[in-house]
Amino acid sequence: MNLNDSESIKYREVNLNDLFLIYGWRNEKKIVQNSLSKKKITINEHRTWFNKIIKSENNLCLIFSYNGKEFGLVRFFLHEDSAEINYLICEKFRGRKLSKSMLTKSIIFLRSKYEIKQISAKVLKKNIISSRVLEDISFKQFEINDEYANYILIIK
Repeated sequence: MNLNDSESIKYREVNLNDLFLIYGWRNEKKIVQNSLSKKKITINEHRTWFNKIIKSENNLCLIFSYNGKEFGLVRFFLHEDSAEINYLICEKFRGRKLSKSMLTKSIIFLRSKYEIKQISAKVLKKNIISSRVLEDISFKQFEINDEYANYILIIK
């Protein structure tokens, strides 16, 4: 996929029918390895998290599809004028260079709904691909420790 093909990437807000889709993605081996918790979750843990997220006005969650096939999730946790971003791409779609387009579209959508001045992200140091993707879409690394790096995107 190249970025000129980004029209093939669509998104929608998460709904109640996405419980098991997201649960399956969340427990994929690479996603667990690159998550801050580094552990698989049970369906009960996921259901509790999912119900809290879907009812919260402080979260914006988007499901992305490519040529009609769902492949990823972007979640924003909203603060007053800022947001934290988390994202994942399922195993079948990794390596197709979908991340930049997915994140760019999600940020544009976020900005169309909310007056956000900055977006932050936390990435495990070993997750070099996510770090590069964030840097490619203008996030700047501002803090690093033994385990993870913090990134920020200032919106003008």
